[in-house]
Amino acid sequence: MNSTPPLKDMEDTTRIGFFSGIRQKMLIYFGLMFSIIFIIIEVIELYGIPYTNYGGEYAQHKDNVFRSLNLVADLKKERLSRWLEERRDDAENLYKSNILKTYIARIQSIIQDNVYKGLKGDELWATLKSEKDYGLLEQQLKLLVSSHGVYDAIQIADARTGTIISSTHNADLGVCVSKKRFFKDALKPGYGEVIYINKDNVSNTLRLLICRAIILNDEGYANAILIMHINPDDFIKPLLHTGEGLGRTGEALLLNQDVIILTPLKHPLKDGSIARPLEYKIRTKPAIFAVRGEEGIIESEDYRGELVLAAFRHIRITSDQGWGMVVKRDQSEIFDDRRKETIVFIIISVTGFAFILGFSFLIAGTLSRPIRKLSRTAQLVKDGSNLNIRSQITSSDEIGILSDSFNSMIDRIQTSQQKLMDEERLVVLGKLSGSIAHEIRNPLGVIDSSAYYLKSTLKDADEKTKLHLDRITKQVMKSTAIIQSLQDLAKMKEPRKSKIDIANAIEDVINVSNIPQTVEIIMNVSKNKIFVSVDGNQIQMVFKNILINAVQAMEWNGTIWVTAEKASNNWVEVSFKDSGPGIVPEKLEKIFQPFFGTKSTGFGFGLTICQMIIEKHSGEIEARSGPGKGTTFNVRLPFDDGR
Repeated sequence: MNSTPPLKDMEDTTRIGFFSGIRQKMLIYFGLMFSIIFIIIEVIELYGIPYTNYGGEYAQHKDNVFRSLNLVADLKKERLSRWLEERRDDAENLYKSNILKTYIARIQSIIQDNVYKGLKGDELWATLKSEKDYGLLEQQLKLLVSSHGVYDAIQIADARTGTIISSTHNADLGVCVSKKRFFKDALKPGYGEVIYINKDNVSNTLRLLICRAIILNDEGYANAILIMHINPDDFIKPLLHTGEGLGRTGEALLLNQDVIILTPLKHPLKDGSIARPLEYKIRTKPAIFAVRGEEGIIESEDYRGELVLAAFRHIRITSDQGWGMVVKRDQSEIFDDRRKETIVFIIISVTGFAFILGFSFLIAGTLSRPIRKLSRTAQLVKDGSNLNIRSQITSSDEIGILSDSFNSMIDRIQTSQQKLMDEERLVVLGKLSGSIAHEIRNPLGVIDSSAYYLKSTLKDADEKTKLHLDRITKQVMKSTAIIQSLQDLAKMKEPRKSKIDIANAIEDVINVSNIPQTVEIIMNVSKNKIFVSVDGNQIQMVFKNILINAVQAMEWNGTIWVTAEKASNNWVEVSFKDSGPGIVPEKLEKIFQPFFGTKSTGFGFGLTICQMIIEKHSGEIEARSGPGKGTTFNVRLPFDDGR
């Protein structure tokens, strides 16, 4: 490989700004390093010593706030979870009540009979209210409302029509809720229970809805939906905002699984507007983490852009629904007393940096010189037009190692470039070969047919004529084999993979390969099925090519051992070993190259095609051999575990 003149004779093609140069950067970095050491000594009292038990006043105060926020968040989560669990128990006891189910079944039957009679609208509901069973059901619901003191209203909706057929508020009777999200979700298979905070379109007030599907038959589908209404301002809001530990700026947020607030915010937004529940989506980290099901504490920005310390919790509502809760305090309030001390230390840091900058200048130039030389070398080869350039740095330090790695990288680039050119030529050759093979196959077919006709017609011909006819037939067969090789190269496509048992693929290849009886095939394949995800036709082409090569190498007489097993690291390894004469080392390393072959016939495409197929399957193929030792081909393919 050509070498270049020493770098001192080269033109410096590097053109960089003052602050972009390695010498200037090293100057700044050294200055920063010494300044940081100086600053660390000054700030230990305030910020503590890293990786020790002494964290300084700042860390100690921060830890105290973290513990306080964690305690407050845990307490609020426990109170809210317990309150929600009590409400879920109320709903469960009610929807499982046989008395309730009996009344609902009777009312649905009454409604169906009256609709059949032609009643509808106000006349239908007036008739329903006069029924004894309706009055008893309404009395049961009102008793639950009055005894618990939590619910504003309890409704029963028909699952088929979405119409309210019973309610503690008579005005709700006949109202259709079939298009409401909570109603649709309660009817979904696997849901059964739904808990939503919803906004009343008329009063614009929030309502916590607890819905349960009521099943009256053995078929498993819902007949009615129980809907329990709660005013969250009366219960959830006090649970979140009462108690100590939040200071002047702190607050607790409750969010649904879409990160939308469920309760009012304490502070205005960045633009001064007021966010309304169920209308504003918070995109802060604590809110997103809480909704995702995570729990912890974090320093972050809140919805106002203010830095806060926030504890986030996840409250499981139903099996597939959860709320996020964030308890936070402004850092400006928490660390207000430490700001002045921080400013003093910043001034000390700047002064120390300026003092040490001059000292750093003395050593930056010495350390940056070899790096700049290596940079000039990289500039000379960056456009790829001169890949013969090499770095002249031979030191044994890290720069020397980097220089050696750079030279090795250029070597690999040259090798890869050559390989890419070979592959491009192979693609072009494949297309050309396909066209040539197509044009030659037809004339060969005519020649073969004519030779067959002449042999049949001239049965009494002299020996010389028969000899020439046999030669024609044999040469046609050889030409056809060459054409098939060319077509295999031209038809190389992306594999269409499917899951197959490798043992079946091997047996199929052996059965169709016309192995002569003078060749013994010994198979050793695992009894357990070994699956791979491959293009069956292409893999069989590989196996068949290897088998035929082995038969020809043994001159149609010998033994071939075929093994297949699941190797380590999720590989499936298939091995073909023959008892032939073997391949000398200088030829063995070239057998996968195009146009190279160990036989006197053929174009030398067979193993090249095999290697291309295996590489397209993310596998590996290798050959091991030696004179008098036979040849072993190992094909490794990724194992398919069926997942």
